[in-house]
Amino acid sequence: MEYRIVLTNKEAAELSDQLIFGEFGFVKDEYTGEKRIRTDSEGIREKEYKIPIKGIVYRFSTKCKLDGIDVWFESKWTDKKSRFELEFEGEVPEKFKKRQNITGWDILI
Repeated sequence: MEYRIVLTNKEAAELSDQLIFGEFGFVKDEYTGEKRIRTDSEGIREKEYKIPIKGIVYRFSTKCKLDGIDVWFESKWTDKKSRFELEFEGEVPEKFKKRQNITGWDILI
């Protein structure tokens, strides 16, 4: 299960010195309320994805290692705001478990 948190700019800068960076890419996710249309290096894919909001989220996403744990470090933006996020796909270190787990489209709210 994914566990995603918002990072402050300071946290993102500090983590940048701790992360071992790997593959990276650009992703555009358009949410229609009924489906998600993803555009990335693999092309365009649609998926049924019912959410209570519409909008477009852009991101640079980098697969990294943090203390031996696989994470995604993301710079994410919409037409209204931008921020950094950290996503865990498995193990979540204790220091992050106290943080609110958000959805990938939370930035649209």
